[in-house]
Amino acid sequence: MLSNFNSFSHFFWSSGSTSTTINVEPVVVLTLHFTNPLLDINIEKFLGDQDGRILLIDAYLKKFKFTLCNIYAPNNAALQKVFIENPSEILISKADISSLIIGDDWNVTLEAIDKKGGIQWKPTIYQGLVVKFMKKLNLVDILRIKNPGKWCFTTGGPDVEYD
Repeated sequence: MLSNFNSFSHFFWSSGSTSTTINVEPVVVLTLHFTNPLLDINIEKFLGDQDGRILLIDAYLKKFKFTLCNIYAPNNAALQKVFIENPSEILISKADISSLIIGDDWNVTLEAIDKKGGIQWKPTIYQGLVVKFMKKLNLVDILRIKNPGKWCFTTGGPDVEYD
């Protein structure tokens, strides 16, 4: 079920109606900032899931329709295994997956190269479910494709260059 969504200009958010941690509700935010006035992007609809972890936006760039999705998975292992079913169901039923762009935080390390420090990386059931989900929807990890064999994060700072 998709609900609890709000918009202010090009700032969209979905907040949960149920708490998954002590007195904290998850909130997914997607901010669209268009600096080029020639980008005539029209928002058709936006939807948020009842837990505040998934946000979908259907939009048009001229006549090209695409779907933006932001996902914030729980970091609790028990909740992760239940959560992974939700994005698949929602995306398959509510999104045009032929032109889908997902920004996400799965709260899992997909490959050993992206793990640094602490306990040695090993595949987990949840990590396998995320990979299976990506394959089912024909998704790729663009950061990994653009940086094969390199340890890196998607967060940045003042000296980070983006392609």
